[in-house]
Amino acid sequence: LFLFAPLPAPMETVCLDVGQGDGIYMRTSDGLRVMIDGGSTDVKQVGTYRILPFLKSHGIAKIDYWFLSHLDQDHTSGFLEIVQSGYPVGEVVCADGMVRDQAYEKITTQLSESKIKVRYLKQSDALRTKQACFRCLAPASLPGADDRNAQSLVLLYEDHGYSCLFSGDISQKEEQMLLAKQQVKKITLYKAAHHGSDSSNAQELLAALKPAVSVISCAKENSYGHPGKEAVEAIETHSALTRYTMHAGQIRVVFRKGGVNVQTFRQ
Repeated sequence: LFLFAPLPAPMETVCLDVGQGDGIYMRTSDGLRVMIDGGSTDVKQVGTYRILPFLKSHGIAKIDYWFLSHLDQDHTSGFLEIVQSGYPVGEVVCADGMVRDQAYEKITTQLSESKIKVRYLKQSDALRTKQACFRCLAPASLPGADDRNAQSLVLLYEDHGYSCLFSGDISQKEEQMLLAKQQVKKITLYKAAHHGSDSSNAQELLAALKPAVSVISCAKENSYGHPGKEAVEAIETHSALTRYTMHAGQIRVVFRKGGVNVQTFRQ
């Protein structure tokens, strides 16, 4: 009987190929299924034709926590499609400092109609599972804030000695604030901010993080100039390994006892 018992699924982070956008799936060491963002500006119906097929093909029947870094289209368009489809989502998690604008009203209305609970993390708050910790490093809760990028959720994920940093679309200004507060340290996985923009991904930040793996999510052809030359230089200089969805397609990082294994869809 033991010969036919399924092997336990590994702890992993998968950066989906969503074109010009972000969509990140995670499985914690205690088996929770997590998503961070899910959207695109160049792939139509990215939720229906890319994110949902990935989830279903991997037998993922429900997302326990779906984090939204901020509410730009390239981070939420596919998420909204999936919620509207009726796919089960346990909780949506946002920063308490998230900008409250029309996009916020649209999404919270949809979540209310779908009876999905929203959890808000303040700066320094942590969402803990049996084994993992998701800590909100930023933003501060600023009434009347109107810059979605600047108010992106900066999330530090720690699990069994591994750590990952996800920072939405923050700029170097917000990165310098993280450094000033000594909130960053050496990490395992860095998801490049703002799709590898030169306005983000500061040399000083990367020097402090020293990632084992960095991933940049962007489309091969985009009007934003992503990834930027300066950002690429900073990321590649301070990372042991750098991968790009525009070249590699889907990027899977598996965390094991002996280290990390990086797998790409296109070799």
